[in-house]
Amino acid sequence: MAEPTTEPTTEPTTEPTSSTSFWDHLDELRKVLFKALAALGIVSVAAFCFKEPLFDLLLQPRALAGGTAESLPMISTQLTSQFSAHLKAAFAVALLVCLPYWLYLGFSFLKPALYPNEKKAVARVLSATYFLFLAGVAVAYFILFPFTYRFLFGYRVSDSILPYITLDSYLGTFLTLSLLMGVLFELPVLIWLLTYLGIVNKNRLKKYRRHAYVGIVTLAAIVTPTTDVFSLALTALPILLLYEFSLFIAGKTENRRQAGRAPEAEAA
Repeated sequence: MAEPTTEPTTEPTTEPTSSTSFWDHLDELRKVLFKALAALGIVSVAAFCFKEPLFDLLLQPRALAGGTAESLPMISTQLTSQFSAHLKAAFAVALLVCLPYWLYLGFSFLKPALYPNEKKAVARVLSATYFLFLAGVAVAYFILFPFTYRFLFGYRVSDSILPYITLDSYLGTFLTLSLLMGVLFELPVLIWLLTYLGIVNKNRLKKYRRHAYVGIVTLAAIVTPTTDVFSLALTALPILLLYEFSLFIAGKTENRRQAGRAPEAEAA
């Protein structure tokens, strides 16, 4: 009698372990949140203690705009403005520094429930998420905000109105632009996720490329406080390049999905 043959399978060979109870997961989540908040508190205090290096870093875009404390003056109009700005700046820098640690904590929490191939994919996506956000912040820091600051400082509705930029206004505009550019640079991650879930595909993205370009330029015009074409191009061009890179990511993701379905179709 012939021996039974085993069919090849495409399922992962190692099952994720889930022997812990709901309360164990809840307790683990509590530990993760405690570590995340503790890290944020420690880094915030450390950043607050290094006041001069902190504000040298945050005021550097003013120097990149070609200005000095004399040519581009800044004032504080309220009694608590400088102290609140110090707190806000320390907290913002702590968020940026702690973000990779938070992503690591989140990955460690989800890791036991993931297959080996999923662990690699999630690790790559989380790494890309942080570095893309960091790239967006860098574009805002070195390029977008210095041009924005120079333009807005020199803008006049009347010669009788003298420009004096407050510290709160400077810091608020800088942090807002940095956050917006960091989020916009997450476009490849968003496209990858939508492609992975089957919501969009490369052909559809190519079909609506012109619409996407118009949307990106419009969004860049909203984000950019200036009205000159050069600043608009500086904002829109990196996002347009990221969209083209997203098409490449979408194509690779589709090919992997189709390669995974092929053995299943043959087995059926």
